[in-house]
Amino acid sequence: MKKLITLICVALLTGANVYAEAPQAQDQCSYDFPNAKSALDTKSKDFLSFKKPVRNNKEKVLTQKAVLKKDKVKITFTTGGCAHYSYSFTFANLKEKDFMSNVAFSRAIELLKATPTTTEGQALTKTLSEALESSAMNKIFRPPNSVYEIPCGDAQCSLDASVKGQLTTTYSFAL
Repeated sequence: MKKLITLICVALLTGANVYAEAPQAQDQCSYDFPNAKSALDTKSKDFLSFKKPVRNNKEKVLTQKAVLKKDKVKITFTTGGCAHYSYSFTFANLKEKDFMSNVAFSRAIELLKATPTTTEGQALTKTLSEALESSAMNKIFRPPNSVYEIPCGDAQCSLDASVKGQLTTTYSFAL
């Protein structure tokens, strides 16, 4: 609100067009989206297939999809943001249709550790795996098919087991 009031005052004092200034203020983004990369290691022989990363420049989100050879698990890696930096790994086509709490945590940890990632991607999967392991040890569970909020320092992490046959782990940090 302060920025809007300041913008209006400056525009009135300088005779500038308020509407010409407003879009510039909205386009400012802290995340270095032009240099965003996928965490998936597409050189790995563990992938049955993968697609090139797709960039959504409007939302500042990069998405890459792949399929693991083992059990034909579909992986979607997403990263990006503006006011928040986030990344997530979604694992779909899982044999388990419903996940009881303890199974959801152990399966998500197993999948994160089995996902072929780049050197940078290894840090991402490690962060999520460690947060899930700590939460599992402390029994941070709710009824099945829920979203579990997971403590992970200054960031927000979660495990979403609400979609049948799918698990999503997410990390989000305010910039």
